[in-house]
Amino acid sequence: MEDYTEQSVLITPDRTFKGLSEIRENFVFAFSAFPKDSSTLQLTKTVVKDDVGYIIWNANTPKFSLTFATDTFIIQDGKIVRQTYAGVAAP
Repeated sequence: MEDYTEQSVLITPDRTFKGLSEIRENFVFAFSAFPKDSSTLQLTKTVVKDDVGYIIWNANTPKFSLTFATDTFIIQDGKIVRQTYAGVAAP
């Protein structure tokens, strides 16, 4: 959470999270969905240009797989001010 500010926004297909409290809600859910001891994540592409970061990744968890996932980050003064996420899940 130290990478975000109260003005940060995280946009996902299901919801837009604004501020630290709402973004924290997203990460609490994400960490429960990706148990550390039984999940794998592979980063397949990283692009950083000026204030924009872009990643493509995939993951396997005990309950589902993300066959494709992507995040875009807008960074200002060392903090993520805007982020988008989208992914394709399979059982």
